[in-house]
Amino acid sequence: FAGPEREVFLKGEAFFNIRHNGQQPFIVYCGSLRVRVLGTSFNVQDYQQDSLVQVAVLSGRVQLQDSVQQSSKVLVSANELASYQKASRQISKTTSAHIRDYSAWQNGKLIFDHTPMSMVIASLERSTGREFIIRNKAINNCRITGSFELDEPFNLMIEAICASIDAHYSIQGNQVIIDGSGC
Repeated sequence: FAGPEREVFLKGEAFFNIRHNGQQPFIVYCGSLRVRVLGTSFNVQDYQQDSLVQVAVLSGRVQLQDSVQQSSKVLVSANELASYQKASRQISKTTSAHIRDYSAWQNGKLIFDHTPMSMVIASLERSTGREFIIRNKAINNCRITGSFELDEPFNLMIEAICASIDAHYSIQGNQVIIDGSGC
């Protein structure tokens, strides 16, 4: 990196393991959210269609700041998850015993812990390249808990998910259609 700062502009998801350098800070820009690294390993998830940006800190610390509301700075430490609401520009954080689940995709895994089906579907669409159609919108509110290997047969993954929420699926080309009464 040349210049006074090491800058990355992110759309999507990335994992970083960054050594602190006070002379050349590392900054990740996610739209109007600025993540300043203070020596850490962390995962950033910022997909265009999502209403929030999530920053999961595995070690060290980062500082989050909205680029418009410069006064609001939030320090996020190891085992904490920060969520930035894009519309309201609000940052919140919680402690998570399962913080490593947020970077499990690096090892070919998807891990869900009481995750809304709408977020599970978004993750499956990104990781499998398939389009999902949910016929009964109430299914989007069902919660999913499970761990899936991305190299396992797709039908085993989707069968387990559907069985857990009393739903069924069909595949038509690249589309996965899910229907049922739901949870």
